[in-house]
Amino acid sequence: MTRQPAISLSAEEREAIARFVVRAAKCFGAPATITVRKSHNSGLHAATGADGGRKANAPKERMDIMDMSQFTGGQFLKVADLRENGPIRVTIVAVELSTKFDKPELVFDDGTTLSLNATNCRALVRHWGSDSKDWIGKQAELNLGQLEYNGEMKDSILIKPISPPLEDKKPVKRQRKADMFPASIVARCVGAMLWN
Repeated sequence: MTRQPAISLSAEEREAIARFVVRAAKCFGAPATITVRKSHNSGLHAATGADGGRKANAPKERMDIMDMSQFTGGQFLKVADLRENGPIRVTIVAVELSTKFDKPELVFDDGTTLSLNATNCRALVRHWGSDSKDWIGKQAELNLGQLEYNGEMKDSILIKPISPPLEDKKPVKRQRKADMFPASIVARCVGAMLWN
């Protein structure tokens, strides 16, 4: 076991360091576990080595701080979550684009995520406008409902805006297929087809 020099810290200083390490670990996506051993002369030793300082003879003060959200399983909300718990009130903290399904996803204050279907997306656009930045900080309620999917009625999560609607929301722009690709790309593709 490697020993570092003793450091005398107050309880407040130890807690501040623990909070800092947890925040830093979250930034890098790693769990943070801190073990602080209190020696007989009130100095603190950082425990290192495979045993984590457990074999030391000095009295110990152990402080384990860990972000447990990494052990909660999938963060995506499912119909079963609402069936079990009933309606859920959430606050939108981010709107992201799914790289897997090319759909918008809402991230809520409790760390859960909801992939938006067209019905839920339309409900939010009608209430808060088409600019997703306007949705941040807004509250909504998630309920269990039914939607038609492939000709059958299926249980689904439906979102109901709670925060008041925006008065000066941006109008919804309909995109025509021709507007989806810049004219310069279309011209190059057509030119390549003509010359080949």
